[in-house]
Amino acid sequence: MIIQIADISGSMMDNGKWDVEFPAGLQQDQTVSINLPIKDPALIGYIGKSRLLSCVIDREDNNYMVAIACIATRIRHMVNTATLTVESMAILTPSDRTCEHVLRYLLTPGKCDPRFVRLVRGIEKVLPPHD
Repeated sequence: MIIQIADISGSMMDNGKWDVEFPAGLQQDQTVSINLPIKDPALIGYIGKSRLLSCVIDREDNNYMVAIACIATRIRHMVNTATLTVESMAILTPSDRTCEHVLRYLLTPGKCDPRFVRLVRGIEKVLPPHD
C-alpha cells in the first residue's frame, strides 16, 4: 500500500510518501500513527512539553521516535490490467495543526512555518492562529 501525507488544506507534503505493507485493511477515517526518527533536541523538548496524545515522543536506548496521529482521509484502489494486480493508496492527513507542523518540520524543514521553528527554539512563545 502506498501511503501519502497531505496537509490539512489538502496539498501533498514533499518527502511524505512510503510504500508499506499494511496487513489489515485500512478504512477511511481510521487513525494511523506515523513513526519518524527525531534527532532535534529542541523539537523533542517541545513535543515532550506539549503533552499531546496526537504527537508523542518515544525513546528506545538513545534513539528517539515521534508518533504522529494522522487520519485516513481517502483510500484509492488502482487496477493494473497489464499485470492483473491491484495497488492501494491511502492519503493521510495530520490530526491537528501541531501534528502538521511537526511533520513538515521533519520531512521538509525548509518549508516549515518559520513561526513554528521560532516556537520550537523558544524564540516565540505562542504560534499565531492560521488564516
